[in-house]
Amino acid sequence: MDINDLFEELFTGRRRGPRRGQNMQYSLRLSFLEAVHGCTKDLTFQFQARGPDGRPKQETRNAKIEVPAGVETGMTMQVSGEGADGDPGMPRGDLYVQIEVAEDRYFRRDPRRAEDVHVEVPVSAVQAALGAKLDVVTLDGMVELKIPPGSQPGATLLMRNKGIERVQRPGRGNQYVHLQLTVPRKLTDKQKDLYEQLLAEETGSGSGGAAGAGDAGGGGKKEKSAFELLCDFTLKKIRNFKEAGDKAA
Repeated sequence: MDINDLFEELFTGRRRGPRRGQNMQYSLRLSFLEAVHGCTKDLTFQFQARGPDGRPKQETRNAKIEVPAGVETGMTMQVSGEGADGDPGMPRGDLYVQIEVAEDRYFRRDPRRAEDVHVEVPVSAVQAALGAKLDVVTLDGMVELKIPPGSQPGATLLMRNKGIERVQRPGRGNQYVHLQLTVPRKLTDKQKDLYEQLLAEETGSGSGGAAGAGDAGGGGKKEKSAFELLCDFTLKKIRNFKEAGDKAA
């Protein structure tokens, strides 16, 4: 008889009867993809049990659990019958597994809708202006995504049903692709010539006598196209890189 049983019998006058095993808690850390796709985990933990002589002893147990797809940090899984051993003839307790999911470098889980994911995809000014087809990494592998012409820096595109499976209910979330405009640090002579031609055409279309007369008659300045705005942004970045390089030299 252990000390707890002794006090119970002393103060209540009742001898302790056989009891089921205690419930156990276990903290489990998963990678992002393990949590998204689900996985099987072998757990090892220790608990206190009653030996044949009635004295407590330390026991070690292994338990295999199935983690469902879509779990997230803060969730607790109840695994029936995988806790500590009970007294002879009594069932085991339950195992409560507390989930913690590591962050991923590429996928970012939506804080309000856990089944949705966000990714950032680099695009060039030409791809954003003219449109393009890009291979985007999803939870299911590589998928081709169409970038519409005139896409703006920071624009978000939707990939429906490419998110995370919902836990205990059907369906899955979406993947949101955020376009990040990339600017080349170095240009070939041909690329530089083409950008300068675009800049000259843009400058020419926005100034001069004809343009001035048109502005006066129309009462407003001509609005720049998405392509022109992208070219402005790209050329500004290139000039900044060049100026920084000249100062460093």
